[in-house]
Amino acid sequence: MASQYKEYAIIYYTDDKHQLAQRRNLGITWDTLPSMGLATTSQVMYVYGQDLPFDEANITQWFTSLRKGTATPVKQIAEAKDANFFDLWLKDTEKATRESWEEELVKNREHDIAVFLFSSENVSYQQRGFAF
Repeated sequence: MASQYKEYAIIYYTDDKHQLAQRRNLGITWDTLPSMGLATTSQVMYVYGQDLPFDEANITQWFTSLRKGTATPVKQIAEAKDANFFDLWLKDTEKATRESWEEELVKNREHDIAVFLFSSENVSYQQRGFAF
């Protein structure tokens, strides 16, 4: 299939176990193989759906959506997941900040404190935020 899309992208594969660690750079955050991702020259990442079978019809559909500009970038998928997560679980939760961390959290002896730490699946984000 690489020859079909050579005018749009250079397609590579790897079976080197050391290169598999680099998959996160493409937005692939799971360990299941095979997996496929695309990095554009403008650093936008797209991933082939984790739940999609690797067959010609699905791969053709994925490349077609990339070519037509209808594919959803990894960052947009992760932001939607984050928004849903916040709406469901953290909307009434106070956000800890660098300034409030020590004064209000560490030194507070009147209340027990639960701190929730999380990180987005989007590999371009470092630790996304924290709340208590």
